[in-house]
Amino acid sequence: MVEEGFLLYDVSGKRLLPSAKLRTIANGLLASDWHTSAMHQILEKLSHKVKETVNFVIPEHEGMIYRDRVQTNWAFQIHLPVGTHVPFYCTASGKTYLASLTPKNRRRMVESLYLKQLTKTTVCNVETLLRELTQIQKQGFAIDNEEFYDGMIAIAVPVLDPKGRYHGFYLIVVFKDHYITSGLLSTLKTNNKIINVLGSIFAKENGYENCLLLNEKKQIVEALNGNIFLVKGDIIKTPPLKDGCLKGIMRKQILAILADLHDYDVQEVSISPFELQKADEMFVTNVITGIQSITKYRKKQYTNTIAKELLGKLNAKARLG
Repeated sequence: MVEEGFLLYDVSGKRLLPSAKLRTIANGLLASDWHTSAMHQILEKLSHKVKETVNFVIPEHEGMIYRDRVQTNWAFQIHLPVGTHVPFYCTASGKTYLASLTPKNRRRMVESLYLKQLTKTTVCNVETLLRELTQIQKQGFAIDNEEFYDGMIAIAVPVLDPKGRYHGFYLIVVFKDHYITSGLLSTLKTNNKIINVLGSIFAKENGYENCLLLNEKKQIVEALNGNIFLVKGDIIKTPPLKDGCLKGIMRKQILAILADLHDYDVQEVSISPFELQKADEMFVTNVITGIQSITKYRKKQYTNTIAKELLGKLNAKARLG
């Protein structure tokens, strides 16, 4: 599986992680779900009505990814199969995503992008793009006027969930019904994880992707499935083991990488729930997903700049052994 490119060894060389190739296969398997089939039928109807190719696209670290596609029967078409990544700043789907962010996070995201001139109409000026995104947020749709590919014009509208949130957001909530007991026994994976199970049920029933767990001192300890990191300016915080968080393998690797980066002040300190809405960025780490950026907590939306940087260094470390 490793030789075929389906699996990768983690930084310790002892555990296996899914590769991009395997994740692509997993995306294909997701298409067997009934709700995905229903979504495809909607795309079929829309494509038949407008006589054009219709796509369903969601945001990922590398850009917008095509999750589903219904093509027309035109003789000449631009080939963008399911699984293709396209830029945020010069595609209609990418601009609807950027427009869904808060003005502060929108600016940070745009300023972090490499605005490469792909066609003569590509917008490469930060302020010009931000003005366009403000208009997109107001009007509810975006247009790609040959900005990504010569000869291709596209229009996109955001797909919202029942609560009016942009589809593809990674939403979290603090689980307050039960607490983790602080102390070193809670750092063991073999310890009782009934709180994680209860938190998972709560998240599923209330439309959240994850929950943050508290200890008896009302301090943030970890997420349901991994360790939590919080970024504010150049300070990166993660709860100390004494607060009761899991002694995760990926947590150890991330701290080792951060130790070599002198641009950040890394602190293993207790985190108050009040700090969550003041943070610039938050992410969860575990050996299954590696680094998972958190998109939103309550009304606060986060960037993913540091998570993307760490993910690149983590993958480089894995390749080099």
